[in-house]
Amino acid sequence: MIVRRRSIVVLLIGMLAVLPGFSIAAPVAESVTGEVTVTVSGRSFLLQPGQVLDNGFVLTSQQGASALIRFDDGQVIVLAAASVFKLDNYRFSPSKPTENRSEVELVRGAMRFVSGLLGKQTPEAVKIKTQTATIGIRGTDFMIATGSLYVTVGDGGVVLTNATGTYVLNPGTLWQLASPQAVPTVISIQQLPAAVSSYFQSLQAIQVSGIALPNVGVPGYQVTQQVTGVLSV
Repeated sequence: MIVRRRSIVVLLIGMLAVLPGFSIAAPVAESVTGEVTVTVSGRSFLLQPGQVLDNGFVLTSQQGASALIRFDDGQVIVLAAASVFKLDNYRFSPSKPTENRSEVELVRGAMRFVSGLLGKQTPEAVKIKTQTATIGIRGTDFMIATGSLYVTVGDGGVVLTNATGTYVLNPGTLWQLASPQAVPTVISIQQLPAAVSSYFQSLQAIQVSGIALPNVGVPGYQVTQQVTGVLSV
């Protein structure tokens, strides 16, 4: 009976997937380096390339590890080493953009975010949560690191909201947010802590293909046609 019920569920999902306007969207681990653990419903396993992810999954990368997650709409998240990331709510329905959702959380560490079609259709549906602030996008390629929140914007814009208000962070800039009650301030590359510089350099060393962006003006952060670059410190 259990097997039969599972078969019925699989059949129903298959039927729904071909209905006009219906979308079952699932991000995939495109590449994994080192040891990255997935935790869901109290169980854990090692993330493998090609692994399909679902809402509620928590990724924990060990020292020297990284993962590139590609979403159905072309959105990309690159997780740095020693980081914890949670996929809260992702849904991509190109024929029903009002239903789009891309809500993730960087619990600890660093990540790079490159927006896709979802972010172009419904940028207000994209939210990246941290303990310090919530980040929205405006057609964006950016990196963040936690602690005092550090944000480097390579392309597009970042909309940052915390207890003090909402701020637009423009491309070609580095920002620091010292606490949830602080106002974001522009800083220089020289002011980045060594650990954050290491995070950003490692993220830039991972090639992300598939979305073309122009070169832009963060000192040392050059975004190329293949969405790669180097942060020089």
